[in-house]
Amino acid sequence: MTEKQKTNSGKKRQKRVGSLKTRGLILSEMGRLYREARRGEIPWMEAKGLASVLIGAAQVMRDAEAETIVAEIARLRAELSGANDNGDTLSEPELIPPPIKQIASR
Repeated sequence: MTEKQKTNSGKKRQKRVGSLKTRGLILSEMGRLYREARRGEIPWMEAKGLASVLIGAAQVMRDAEAETIVAEIARLRAELSGANDNGDTLSEPELIPPPIKQIASR
């Protein structure tokens, strides 16, 4: 234990744990973990275990974001295929705008 990890009373100081609310914050935490392991402040095996937890958290977050995107796409498709306020059926928008479509057909 280094002197920085001890308080004036000689007890081990608690490590500050950062927020892991975004994948960017998880990546920052992984970088901090890597630097501490390289400096020898934490054992490599401990760093490896903590990195595994961070990787798992990032994967869960990525999967949750993907589910949100898929749900939004499904909602938008349902909205496009449903009726609008006038009772008219909406159609999916064209993927190629008309001016480009005309040039492409020449």
